[in-house]
Amino acid sequence: MSPPPVSEPTERSYLAYNVTTLFKRWGLEDAQQTALLGLPRREKKQLERFRKGAPLPEEPEVLGRASGLLAVNQRLADRFPADDPRVYTWVVTPEEGLEGRRPLDVMLEDGVPGIRRVLEHLDEAPSLS
Repeated sequence: MSPPPVSEPTERSYLAYNVTTLFKRWGLEDAQQTALLGLPRREKKQLERFRKGAPLPEEPEVLGRASGLLAVNQRLADRFPADDPRVYTWVVTPEEGLEGRRPLDVMLEDGVPGIRRVLEHLDEAPSLS
């Protein structure tokens, strides 16, 4: 999961908007959002700026995390019908293929490797909870 070649502020703004919209759909708290992006907890104000169109920082890890999280969402959208609530609730539901852990917890606790693990699980699992 390497970061996308995103350097233009408009591209990073678009990425910020999409990932913060995803966080809202997943029902995440600000602390969870900053942790998933690899930002310090005190950056909660920055989340609000992202929601209003400010670009993500031009930091490879932040951009890679955001891209990975959006890839998780895309894989879920590919696996479930559009009107299936699991597209947005799956990340907070314990998953047998992740040792009964919630995908959100895997990503929060394990960081970038956790995001990769969730993506791999989505690619390899024959069915999801």
